Amino acid sequence: MEIVGGIGMFALIITVVLSLIWRSAFLKRTRLQHGQDDRYLKLVERSEEQQAKVLEQLQALNARVTRIETGTASIEETLKVVE
Repeated sequence: MEIVGGIGMFALIITVVLSLIWRSAFLKRTRLQHGQDDRYLKLVERSEEQQAKVLEQLQALNARVTRIETGTASIEETLKVVE
């Protein structure tokens, strides 16, 4: 009977230790996942900021191109009149 009790206690201790190890690994993996999620969120925020800057630059370039086209059309009209 003492042997059976000893084996039972040994199995219980092993089960508890393995359970603690598994739980510890699970918590560590969860913390790492949250850290990775935070990095992705920061990356998304930076990319959105960069996209906004690029949009502003494209709008400014579009305005410049429009002015250049208007000026070119005006010069062409003047040249046609001169001919």
